[in-house]
Amino acid sequence: MKLKGRNLIVFWRDSNTEDFTTLAYATQCELEVSADTVEVASPDTGAWKTYKKKRKGWEVTEAKLMSKLSEADLIAKVASNSMVEVMVASVSDVRQDREPGDYAPDLHFGKVGTAIVTRCTITGNNGDFVNVSMQLLGSGELRDIVDTGYYDSPFCAGFLEASAVGDIDLPSMDYRYTRTAVGGSYSWSNPVRGFYLWVCVPSAYTQPSGFSSSGFEVPMTTYTRTIDGTAYTCYRSDARIIAGLHKITLTT
Repeated sequence: MKLKGRNLIVFWRDSNTEDFTTLAYATQCELEVSADTVEVASPDTGAWKTYKKKRKGWEVTEAKLMSKLSEADLIAKVASNSMVEVMVASVSDVRQDREPGDYAPDLHFGKVGTAIVTRCTITGNNGDFVNVSMQLLGSGELRDIVDTGYYDSPFCAGFLEASAVGDIDLPSMDYRYTRTAVGGSYSWSNPVRGFYLWVCVPSAYTQPSGFSSSGFEVPMTTYTRTIDGTAYTCYRSDARIIAGLHKITLTT
């Protein structure tokens, strides 16, 4: 699978009680992993230098267009000594109608670690958009996203053609969240007119008691299914949904 540049995104969160989110209008992200080296010599090395790797390190840089959202938090994080958790991961579907908080890794590529924000630069050139770039310096091990277990039992949602619960799987859903408290408002996009809305919540979590959009109830039928060893309660809209962006509220 070939990845395009727009499919690689930087996620972060301040604590493990929050969901990972990304910043709007990202234009570039870069993950660099390096290792210190030391020259070693022995009777066997002869005339050629030989080296060994010592301590390893990593850093992430990201650039974005400055939006009407406040950038003060980014500047404050440079002055703060607090850590953030950073994830550089691939996503399968990048669209302008998606909210930054609605992206989720597709698990094809992802690295996670703890970092400090060491630089925030705001640049404005005449006739161009204002850009914001930031640098995050890794502190400790950089782990593979699969090894973290964050998405072993995700809360998922998406619009699918399938009408039967046995025909769905979690990777086919556009939206995946690590949160256990599923209540709240979400912006979910239906790419094709006539797809059903599916919402799957691990059965161990507090289940939604209702679904609504723009103040109107969205009737849903409830199903149960075990997916990848986890018991899920899945909800499917009774009606097929028109294409477009839908703001859905889950009441718990």
